[in-house]
Amino acid sequence: MTFYRLTYALVIVLFAHVTMAGETSLDLMQKVRAGDQQALKELSERAHSGDAESQLQLGRVYSFGSSILAKDEKAAAEWVKKAAESGHLEAQSNLGFLYQSGRGVEASSKQALLWTSEAATGGFAPAQMNMSLILQEGRIAPKDEKKAFEWMKKAADQGLAQAQLNLGYMHGMGIGTRQDDKAAMQAYMKAADQGHEDAMTNIGLMFLNGDGVGVNHQEALKWLKRPALNNNKRAMAGFFRACRQAPDLCKD
Repeated sequence: MTFYRLTYALVIVLFAHVTMAGETSLDLMQKVRAGDQQALKELSERAHSGDAESQLQLGRVYSFGSSILAKDEKAAAEWVKKAAESGHLEAQSNLGFLYQSGRGVEASSKQALLWTSEAATGGFAPAQMNMSLILQEGRIAPKDEKKAFEWMKKAADQGLAQAQLNLGYMHGMGIGTRQDDKAAMQAYMKAADQGHEDAMTNIGLMFLNGDGVGVNHQEALKWLKRPALNNNKRAMAGFFRACRQAPDLCKD
């Protein structure tokens, strides 16, 4: 079977915090990145007043840098930490990533695990996915594939497409659960419904190889076409193989 490989990823989910002024912290962050000095003043004031979303967005500005604010990973981490300590789930998840990667802070497996776990337990889907990947890697926490599967399923059940793709991989490979091609297909279908092209590719390859389903070249070509047209190498290889095996379906 050919499956998409799981990778650790920082998944950024943008939440908009609406204030009485009508501008969101996200709006202000985007304006600061475009060089708006007044937006920087407003965002900074909100962050200093203790607004967690503004602290996160100011940290993001420092992380990216702009024409009016130099990139500063240490300052970025400090603002993200302030938001995380206020209970902001996305900030907690991002802080866990910063501690794992050593960006703006001294790398710390203990702190990375602590903050990622905090966000995951709070229900933040990207953190739940990352907890799963941490437990599969066994690098900063003891390897535990059963718990890894449970965390990935939580994230997938919230509709996170990447987690649905990864859950399909875990079902297909029997990681933390019994091997089950049909369950893998179901998870891939959910991710594909959200436009995830790696999931489409895996579905196409499963129909091409007959994994959990009967070999069906027509279905394989249907699922492989879009990612193949977008230069997904695995999809392209599968599409051409399907055409060689069923040339009548590829006349056009």
